[in-house]
Amino acid sequence: MYQSLLKNALISDQKIRKVANDLKLTKKSVNEALQLLEFMPHKGAKILAKVLSSAIANAENNGNSDRQDLIVHTVQVDRGMRLKRMHPRARGRSAAIIKRRSHVKIVIGSRDQFGS
Repeated sequence: MYQSLLKNALISDQKIRKVANDLKLTKKSVNEALQLLEFMPHKGAKILAKVLSSAIANAENNGNSDRQDLIVHTVQVDRGMRLKRMHPRARGRSAAIIKRRSHVKIVIGSRDQFGS
């Protein structure tokens, strides 16, 4: 099993999880998953594609795995740190602005490892 991890991506976990859940990337070959992500017009798809290609590079370089045999095992999106900012409002008040971030983890491996 090979993995790639991106921490504190500048997108909320809800937005990137929506892309990951819609595509149902698990149990697909990595080539098919990359093609699906490449043609989606969402920012989250571009981030997932980068993390997936990094996991593929890890498998090819560190494990001497063939790209054709690799499948996506898990796609995990977690909440990252939040930046809290204040925005001035009327009558001297302020409103909170919360800039959310996310952590993305993709695990890939060969079909033999996962029993598929």
